[in-house]
Amino acid sequence: MDGSELKEIRIILGLDQYQMAVRIGLQRRAYARFENGQSRITPTIVLAAHYVLYQGSPADQIRDARRQLGLTQKELGEKIFKDQRTVQKYECNRVQVSQTVELAVKRLLIEDQVSEERNE
Repeated sequence: MDGSELKEIRIILGLDQYQMAVRIGLQRRAYARFENGQSRITPTIVLAAHYVLYQGSPADQIRDARRQLGLTQKELGEKIFKDQRTVQKYECNRVQVSQTVELAVKRLLIEDQVSEERNE
């Protein structure tokens, strides 16, 4: 993998360099050096980039989580303190999903899983 392929993955996901760097676990400057060819891309970075690609974009993750929870956009919005229109914008990738929102949705998924396990 070279820098152009790394950039292509980032663009496919609709992420800026900072967002991609956070998902891979790097500082933005370090990530930028990989993307522009100033640093050699290690196997660890390749694995991390493929993991991020496999996870899908934040928009996909929000939509998939909402569907898994069986919620409407309005219901999810109420649970994460956002309105239905904002959730719709997240899912259409028109608004950047903040880490706070990502964590709130992940918390809902965990709570749902725990609830299901208790009911078994």
